[in-house]
Amino acid sequence: MKNKIIYALALVVIVITLILGGWSNTHYSTTAKVYMKDGNSTFMVDGAGDVWEVVDRDDLPLDSFVTISFFNNGTDYTRKDDIITKIKIDK
Repeated sequence: MKNKIIYALALVVIVITLILGGWSNTHYSTTAKVYMKDGNSTFMVDGAGDVWEVVDRDDLPLDSFVTISFFNNGTDYTRKDDIITKIKIDK
């Protein structure tokens, strides 16, 4: 009985490790500067020079720095299809 509990706990630890490892391989964040607003669109540029657009985010002040969190959409070779999951204004 004791061995079964130990094996079950080991299996749970392995599964959690694999899940967290998979999540960290597909999610990342970067810092960007809000540099332009046009209508209801807000444009941000990151350190790599990539421009990101979001709509209906009036809470992002011009010239402020933000942390953008992304899901890479399962493609490591391009950022063009990455999905913004969260934007946080840096204080």
